[in-house]
Amino acid sequence: MGDTVEKERVGNITPGIVDSMLENYFPHARYLTDPHYSVKGGCPSIYDNLRIEESCYCNKTGHFNAAEFILCANQLGFVLFSEAIERGDVPEMGLDNFEEFQRLRLGNIYITGVKDMKFRRAIDSKRFRGDVHIARRKPMRGNIFYKLDVNFSDSSGGKAHGLIDVVAVT
Repeated sequence: MGDTVEKERVGNITPGIVDSMLENYFPHARYLTDPHYSVKGGCPSIYDNLRIEESCYCNKTGHFNAAEFILCANQLGFVLFSEAIERGDVPEMGLDNFEEFQRLRLGNIYITGVKDMKFRRAIDSKRFRGDVHIARRKPMRGNIFYKLDVNFSDSSGGKAHGLIDVVAVT
């Protein structure tokens, strides 16, 4: 008997999740294009090629910046948690489907901190890739604390990385 190694599971996002999770954003501030979900080593992840055609808060800056980092990570995170709930990959949340998560997400799930946000090279906001995975989960005092590892890059070598702390108030 040898060690069992979990194979990576990859798939499309359940129909309806992206639209449901982005409905609170203004139409010009919905940056996801076609996200995909995966789980490797028990860690749910999402990746997508994103586009920011028009800034939702200022005149064009010409590059991907910290505010857009947070907005894109937030959108990817909502879809990531929804799909993970739908597939049963975050059982500690105690939710059965993404509809339950949708009802709770705005009041019960929020960012508590952003750490180590670094921009190594400017990223073209017209077309770039985002990757978010749940790096750590810790139930504590009736809440669940998550650490999300967030990476953005483009085809010209642009790179940004950060860690986002999220709490799910249960």
